This record gives sequence, structure tokens and C-alpha cells, in this order.
Amino acid sequence: MTIPAVSSSDTVISDDARADVVVIGGGVAGLVLAHDLARAGRDVIVLEASDRLGGLLRSGNVGGVEIDLGAESFATRTDAVTRLIADAGLPLEAVAPRPGGAFLVLGSGEDASAVAPASAVAPADAVARAPLPRRTVLGIPADPLADDVVALIGLEAAERAAQERAADPFDPADGPEPSLFDLVARRSGVVLAERVVDTLCRSVYSRSAREARLSDLHPGLWRALCAHGSLTAAAAELAQAAPAGAAVGGIAGGMWRLPVTLAAAAEAHGARLRTGVRAHALSGMRGDLRVETSAGPVGARRVVIATGPCAARALTGASSATGEDAAPRMP
Repeated sequence: MTIPAVSSSDTVISDDARADVVVIGGGVAGLVLAHDLARAGRDVIVLEASDRLGGLLRSGNVGGVEIDLGAESFATRTDAVTRLIADAGLPLEAVAPRPGGAFLVLGSGEDASAVAPASAVAPADAVARAPLPRRTVLGIPADPLADDVVALIGLEAAERAAQERAADPFDPADGPEPSLFDLVARRSGVVLAERVVDTLCRSVYSRSAREARLSDLHPGLWRALCAHGSLTAAAAELAQAAPAGAAVGGIAGGMWRLPVTLAAAAEAHGARLRTGVRAHALSGMRGDLRVETSAGPVGARRVVIATGPCAARALTGASSATGEDAAPRMP
């Protein structure tokens, strides 16, 4: 693709602002790439616009204890995280969740009486807590009338969700794929979409269900929905009988330790990690690229944008005509 020129291209790039590879974005993806390249002997600079590395993995201090404020676990459908820990030699321990399963906590902004049995509900200004249903996928229940589903969304909303299987079959050819929130709200009711699906989407993927699509988050569930025409039937095909939250793992001390430790390992191999540096534009050609940043220009033979397609389009001026989430190819 063609990279546009920028007006500040006459500014001289200093030697300490040059690298074999510049990685834009200091989330886990950017850090993994920086670590592997630096370990292989490449000169790498990571540019992170915020004041911290880690992306969706972050920590905060509550009562003197450092806890996860972002994602608190990882899916164990693959061995990607444990393999990363072993391959990079990180001093981290992967741990399994406690056997009690996962819980959904509703704050004071929710109407607690609508989501749990009266005997289990705290006062309206307190926090309500209920187990996640056993047989759900992304919060979509295989049995909407199960007791653990009713405990979360109430009987009326559960009955509304139970009608989904008898509704007109979903047809992916009817139009563009809606957001996950709209898909669930239309077919199974707004309460299920808001109370369970959106909450889990924010917790697991650190994004609202209104900003995500099922085909992106769970291709297997999307294929089952297209095959059966029903969210309930699709969830029934894929749902496991294990306690909710059992198909995840964690890091002893918190998931936030993963990017912190990985960043230290990358630096030990020579990677230069720069926070508080925002990339504005990209110009040049393969082998001689230039990144305009808030701290001055940076030169590189290769550039990797590890911040997502929207940022990639903003940096390169690429058109989104190929699809809303299509990231441009870099030279």
C-alpha cells in the first residue's frame, strides 16, 4: 500500500531514534513481538501512547493489595499463555480458578431485586452477587429457564429468552451482522443482553458487547447460530456442564504481572520501551519508514501497528472500504 507523506519529513531523525523494527502499541501483542524480535537480535523500539504498558491488562491498589483492573484470567482453549511463559522463561506461575465457579456482581446502579431471588438479595443500595449459569456461552444460556439463569435475570426475562428458540430462524444473509448486544437483545431480550452478555463481554474482552460481533469473539458459536438459526440451540451445542469460569486460568499474583514481566524480559534483550509517546503518522517506503510521534520522528526498516485496525487506518490513511475491521497491510 502507499504510505502518505507528512509535512514534518524534513526533520532529522537522531541515531537513538532509529531501529530495525518500530512496534506501535505496548499491549500484550506488541510486547510479545518486541520480546521475540529483540531476543532474535533485532533492534526494537516500542511506542505506547499511554503512561503504562500492558493494554487491557492493568492493575490498581485496593486496600494495599495490587489487583487486576483489566482482564483477570485467560481462556484455556489453547496453551498460548502457558507456552508464552515457558518460551520466554518468565518467572510466572499459571494457576487454575477455585472450584466454586464464576460469579456475576451487580453494583448499586442495578436493580438487584430484578436479578436474584429475594432470599439472596442484599438491600437495593448494596451489591448483589449470583453464580454464573453452568451452561452458557458468552452469557447466552442453553436453558434460559434454568434456576441459575432465573437467579440472574429474573423469571420474566428468562421466559422472554426461552421464546428465542421458537422465533424465526436467524439468517446471516438478511443483512450485515449486528453487534453482539443487538443480536442477543433482538432475539433473547434486552435484560439478558445487558445483565449477562454485556457484563461478561466487558469482563472477558474489555469491550462492550455493543462494540463487538459474535463472529469475531466466538467463531464456533457464530457457525452454530448460522447452522441452527437459534442462539439457544447454538449455546446448547457448545455449552459444557462444567462450572462457569472453569475454562480459564490465571497468573499467581494477578494477570497484570504478565505484561510487566514480559516488558522486563524484552528490555533485558535490548528492546527500547517508550511510554507516553503517541504516533501521529507514518511515511516512507519499505526499508526506510518514518513514524511521526509526539516526541519527534522515529525511523525504522519495518513498522508493526499493534493497536488495532482503527489506529492503523488513522496512521496510514488507508480506506475502510475493505470492511469495518479490516487492518491495512504494512510495507
